[in-house]
Amino acid sequence: MKRPIVITDLTRMREPNVCIAGYTREWECVRPVVPFRGIPEWFLRKDDCLIFRPFAVVELDFVRAAPQPPHTEDWEIDRLYRSPVMAQVPEERKLAILERTATDSVAGMFGADIHDDNGFYVKTGEGQRSLGTIRPARFIRLFYQLKEGDKWDYRIAFQDGAGKTYRLAVTDLAYRCFLDYQRGQPGFAAGVFMSRQLCHFNERTTFLRIGLARNWEQHPDRCYLQITGIYTFPDYLEGRCFTDFDH
Repeated sequence: MKRPIVITDLTRMREPNVCIAGYTREWECVRPVVPFRGIPEWFLRKDDCLIFRPFAVVELDFVRAAPQPPHTEDWEIDRLYRSPVMAQVPEERKLAILERTATDSVAGMFGADIHDDNGFYVKTGEGQRSLGTIRPARFIRLFYQLKEGDKWDYRIAFQDGAGKTYRLAVTDLAYRCFLDYQRGQPGFAAGVFMSRQLCHFNERTTFLRIGLARNWEQHPDRCYLQITGIYTFPDYLEGRCFTDFDH
């Protein structure tokens, strides 16, 4: 079944794979999946042209629904088929999509209890959905720090409309590439740059896409919350996407 979706989530998985999600014309949230292999980064291009980026419209061939609660949005796709429909929806359409899909609080997003025990998570097998949108009441702090194994840690602390504070990892591909690119610029100071970026997020109309990660061997009973998309109006990326920040 071939149908177009507008892309709202483009995230980094374990390299070289990525995760994609978006909405159909009927406002159904879907997450294309390829069993066992995952979606490789090359899938984002066709004929050497990048066709997957936030708010692009792409037609995919959906083979069958494959829900695994809380990941009820999963659909297996034909990994060889993708067809561009629109490079970008208009700015007012982007805002309308985020506003329509937004909830006031993170707690009301997934249809399941959110546990706070060494991080925020929903229990495996519970919940009605694994993706949602929120406009935070306030951004508290942005984290960009080197962690064990010479890998970088990307996190955001924010307060939602219910007054609850969350500190979540960020998997948004463009945001991560943007920060890594900035780190390579002469005179980069992480503290100064992140403080300035924090002001930008608070001063602009800013939405977050929140998703649930897959459970894994260490925590088979937990699906942790993560930030899968960051969108500001005006756009903090100034129209750029992750490929514009290649080193």
